[in-house]
Amino acid sequence: MTILDSAHTFTLTFNGVDYWPYHLKQTLRIVEAEGGQVDTLSCEVEDLGWATDPREFWEVVLTADGTNVLFGGYIVKAKPRVSPA
Repeated sequence: MTILDSAHTFTLTFNGVDYWPYHLKQTLRIVEAEGGQVDTLSCEVEDLGWATDPREFWEVVLTADGTNVLFGGYIVKAKPRVSPA
């Protein structure tokens, strides 16, 4: 487990809506590729029964402290599954 050196505020927006409060802890992963390869972000979000569940080609942005963009891209594969809860 990595511990940050100070407190940070994160937002994880899908199509302009902040899903950070609904992402499942310990599921967020960023893989930074080298050269011409593509960086990837994967995570799981809780299904709250919204009509706007994440879908392919939605824009995704992970931001720290309001201005530092850590990742930007699009949903390539959205895989719904039944939550244990």
